Amino acid sequence: MRQHLGVSPLFFNCILFPRFVAKIGNASLVRRENGKRVALDGLYRFSSRIRVPVVTHVWFSHSLIQDRSSTYVIHQCPENAKKALLSYVQGKSHFPMLFRPMAVDAFLQEDCLHEWGQELFYPRNLLLDYENTRISEFTPAATAQAVENLHGLSKHLHIIREDLIDLLERLEYLKAVHQRLMDLSASILTDKDDIDSVPDSLNYLVSKTNILKRWVGNYSDRTGIRINLIFNLSTQADNRTNLDIAKLTSKIAVSSQRDSSSMITMAAVTMFFLPGTFVSVSLHLPG
Repeated sequence: MRQHLGVSPLFFNCILFPRFVAKIGNASLVRRENGKRVALDGLYRFSSRIRVPVVTHVWFSHSLIQDRSSTYVIHQCPENAKKALLSYVQGKSHFPMLFRPMAVDAFLQEDCLHEWGQELFYPRNLLLDYENTRISEFTPAATAQAVENLHGLSKHLHIIREDLIDLLERLEYLKAVHQRLMDLSASILTDKDDIDSVPDSLNYLVSKTNILKRWVGNYSDRTGIRINLIFNLSTQADNRTNLDIAKLTSKIAVSSQRDSSSMITMAAVTMFFLPGTFVSVSLHLPG
């Protein structure tokens, strides 16, 4: 693939030696042959879903010479995106849409955004269930389980938010690559070339992603509010229990004080009669 398609070794390195902690960045490189610019190459990575994650690596090469061909290598292409691309290939009326520069990238990112939107349904519905439930009626065990579930929900939402930020950064990267491609191809572009629809689509995806990210932040804040509510209600219940214990302890102390007073009275009476008893006993001793 390196010899026939010009695929960068960096792309194979990202696939064969993945870095799970630090994700790879986005790259665009101008390829030269004999000192002449011949292609604009690039690579990027994206993922969708949390429970069944799919990590996709994309390498592309857009020719800067007269043939203006484009080559894509997509490792682990998402199934829905693959079906959409194949439907355009098989449909003669829509097939020319794929000839637009970087149209394939727009399809892939639209599918990525759709998948993250689907991923948001589960935490959203779980949050609504807790918001519509009276926390004060929870048992201690149910309260502990609710807090644990809400903490898991918060983690889920934070992951989605960070991946949406990655998507926004990737969309801006693709817009910059498209502009760079248009600048490098200015000498071979014609009036028939559609150079506006893909940037318009990418801008639309940026808007949709920002809206989804804002709602993810809203759900995350509401999850934190629910956790705080449960904690505060539990604290109030503990305070009431501690107050009841304090009242009972006070009653026990009063009772103990009364018992102590009685014991003191009995001891005083005993001490009063003890000398007479001693004398009486002494008088009856023989001799």
